[in-house]
Amino acid sequence: MTRGLLAAALTLLAAMPQARAQVPNARYRQFETEHFRVVFPREMEPFARRAAAGAEWAYAALARDLVGPPPGRIALVLSDGSDAPNASATPIPRNRVVLDIAPQIVSRQLNNYPDWVDLTLAHELTHVFHLDRAEGVWRVPRALFGRFPLFFPAFYQPVWMIEGLATYEESRLTGAGRADGSYFRTILAAQARAGEFHPVDAGNGIAPLWPAGQTPYAYGSHYLRSLARAHGDSTIPE
Repeated sequence: MTRGLLAAALTLLAAMPQARAQVPNARYRQFETEHFRVVFPREMEPFARRAAAGAEWAYAALARDLVGPPPGRIALVLSDGSDAPNASATPIPRNRVVLDIAPQIVSRQLNNYPDWVDLTLAHELTHVFHLDRAEGVWRVPRALFGRFPLFFPAFYQPVWMIEGLATYEESRLTGAGRADGSYFRTILAAQARAGEFHPVDAGNGIAPLWPAGQTPYAYGSHYLRSLARAHGDSTIPE
């Protein structure tokens, strides 16, 4: 396997939703909105309606300010199988966002939010808009072979770009989030003072040393923020 294919495979694995325990006897229902198919445990319908409204809000903002929306409805799956808040997104085999219904935000990096549902959906839908996109020559193999992972060009980007963009957008859209919070700024400032600021090729967070997995979120989002502040928000979609 070439380096490019290996990188694409690793990026795909990072973007795929993690396996979660599910209640074995849970009963699910679904409804559709203009852009989403919402699947939820039947006792969670009020929350599902709230999440659907937040998803439509984030969809409209990203479609207006980032890139054109992906074709078709996006699956929004609500899960009640976790005690910790989390979410994931993938374009394979179809665009899907999974949202864990656990609002107790205990991680210090996630404690800056006005509404955790809007914050999470802004982040995960940015992944959907970004990872699904295939323009120019990429349309040819996508048309011939369908949604095969090798023909998603965003998978070849570094993790700090993929996660940095979603973290940047979560803050741009909500006015809060991790790119606006103090925790990531503290990480970057501490590493700069210690002379340990990462070069661009070390920003993917694979190393076991602190800040480890938070690295691509912190470095990527603040890199994009610096671009937007210097050259305007339109620089990011360009």
